[in-house]
Amino acid sequence: MRKIPVMAAALLLAACASPDSRYFTLSTVAPAASPAQDKPQLHLASVKLPDLYDRPQMVTRTGPQSVEFDEYARWAEPLERMTARTLAQDIALRRPQGAGPLPPAVDQPKLQVAIDEFIADRAAGRARLSGNLKVTEPDGTARGAPFSFTEPVSGTDPVATAAVMSTLLGRLADEIDRN
Repeated sequence: MRKIPVMAAALLLAACASPDSRYFTLSTVAPAASPAQDKPQLHLASVKLPDLYDRPQMVTRTGPQSVEFDEYARWAEPLERMTARTLAQDIALRRPQGAGPLPPAVDQPKLQVAIDEFIADRAAGRARLSGNLKVTEPDGTARGAPFSFTEPVSGTDPVATAAVMSTLLGRLADEIDRN
């Protein structure tokens, strides 16, 4: 008779066990076109994300005014820092002179990226990267432009979400390289 309460307690504890957290990264994406040899190196001065996205959990839009935080699908490092590093690597693949967060040379254009949205939208079946970028030339002249990219994403698989978000950063790097 004593076995029944012990077995019931064991089953109850097993039912309460939570799944293990899984950790994800962004990765570089090959350029859409061959790298141009004559493009100058850019100093990636800053990449800014809204606090909504810069958190350990993956964030998924579930409706026009709702999001979901996945406690078990997590970024391996702060998303803003990982986004900046991955974007710098993506730009470096597109420009032989590269891009990076190192102090800029005097004759080097400075790139600032302000991201407004970087999220998979489960309801719409797509992921979106949008915001504004600004390039300041060594002579102080600046030019800016909005950007917006979408890619299809299906289901709730965090591996697919991380891959699509990487693709979006690669598309942004292609756009930066074209201008």
